[in-house]
Order: sequence, then C-alpha cells, then structure tokens
Amino acid sequence: ANRTKVHYQAAQIWKGRIIRRTPKRWTGQTRRSWVVRNTSGTEVELANTSKVMRYLEYGTRAHGPKRAKMLFVPLTRKAFLAGPRGVIAANKAASAAAASSGGKKGRKRKPPFVVGKDFVFTKRVRGIRAMNIVRDAIPFARATLKALMTRHLVEKLR
Repeated sequence: ANRTKVHYQAAQIWKGRIIRRTPKRWTGQTRRSWVVRNTSGTEVELANTSKVMRYLEYGTRAHGPKRAKMLFVPLTRKAFLAGPRGVIAANKAASAAAASSGGKKGRKRKPPFVVGKDFVFTKRVRGIRAMNIVRDAIPFARATLKALMTRHLVEKLR
C-alpha cells in the first residue's frame, strides 16, 4: 500500500511536468488528456488518451490525402473548429446570402473563412517532427522515483 502511494505520488509529479511540455495549440485537449491510473496491484500508469499525442511523440511522414482529392489544413482556430465541411458550408451560405440580397453598390460581403488566411487545401503536407515528450521525461522520472523511494525508506527506518 505504501509502495503504491509512493508510485502514485511520483506519477503525479511526472504528470505535471509532462503537461507543461505538451503543446497547447487550439483546444488544449491533448494537454488535458494526461491521466494517472492504477493498473494491476502496485503498478501505476501515466497515459494520454488523445489520438494526437502519438503523432506529437513519434512525428509523421510527408503525406497526401487517402481518399479525398485535397487535404484541408486549418490555419486558424476558427477554421479548425469548423472543419472542412463547416468552412465550405459557411462560405457557400455567405455567398448565397450576398447574391439573394441583391448586389448593393459599395457593399461587398466578406466570406467568413478566407482561403490562405484561415485555411488552405493542398495535395501534400510535410510531416511533423517528433517532439519526444515522453522519451525525454524518462531520465527525470527515474530520478524522481529514486528520490521518493529513498525518502520513503529513510522515513520507514527511523
């Protein structure tokens, strides 16, 4: 029971460090996805439940679309949250509204999403470089656990 307590304490310290090293781009969901769970018996596991974390840790290769003709690359948070279908639908709705209102002189409606500013469609993208967040934290994790275990044993032997 005490051993689990020390492991859990160490996992909480590691979680704080890894959270600070995990990037927070638009939603912060990858950062919030770090969890400490008790597995079997005395084992404690620190894991990230986000699919994106695997790409951040190991990186990706340069690639193109699987099924579609082009890849949608959001450049702003607004475009990211809307997604490719949402962006296209919003722009079509805005152009339809501008056409139905009758072209008033001097009034030009801007689309809600601008190509090149909010998003781009492309045939290929470069891969992302691996960040090695977990790999770089392992030496710190070992040192932390060793210090906590030593402190725990010294307190027990007193």
